[in-house]
Amino acid sequence: MEPSKFGDSYDMTKRQIMQWLAPDEQWSAHPMWYNQRREPEWGRPFTFLERYAAALNVHIVAGESQNRTQFREAAQGCRTHLLLDPDTGISDDADNEHVTYNEIRRIVQAQNRRASLTLVYDQGHQTVIDRPHLLARIGYKLERLHDANVHAVAYIAHSPNVTFIWASEDPQAVTQATRRMQRESHFPICRFVDDGCGHMG
Repeated sequence: MEPSKFGDSYDMTKRQIMQWLAPDEQWSAHPMWYNQRREPEWGRPFTFLERYAAALNVHIVAGESQNRTQFREAAQGCRTHLLLDPDTGISDDADNEHVTYNEIRRIVQAQNRRASLTLVYDQGHQTVIDRPHLLARIGYKLERLHDANVHAVAYIAHSPNVTFIWASEDPQAVTQATRRMQRESHFPICRFVDDGCGHMG
């Protein structure tokens, strides 16, 4: 999450989705803010992370750092539901704009996280031209996670390029959260994509 992008409609969506998935439960976030970490001029008197935490109603995960190599350790140590907020989304590229499949697997399967949700912001579909291609891309991502024993469901927030994916090692956690969101949001089922394990209602 680059500060220059903070405050757009997707930040409102992140907060609402977390509330639907796990109402009245604590969420933490790793904003995945790296590089030189210059504070934006508009931030004063608060820091960017203080504004980010307040806006999304989350705690910043303990151990959050501008050092990309410390990311996984901090995320794996989180004991609450967790939002991962990369600039772009899920990929095999281990760079500052993505979270990798292997990182998600290791975070989700951390000993203290096996029943918790991990929510990932993913806008890595910029080259998609229509809904069939989008569904194929999302399906591929969910299949990759499922092959790693991670259960997941995606919500298409803005077709064709922005989705949110929530995951857990516990299939019941994903099922309950998904059906709660469907029930509370009243959104059409075509906005949700399942990993094939029947998590949707």
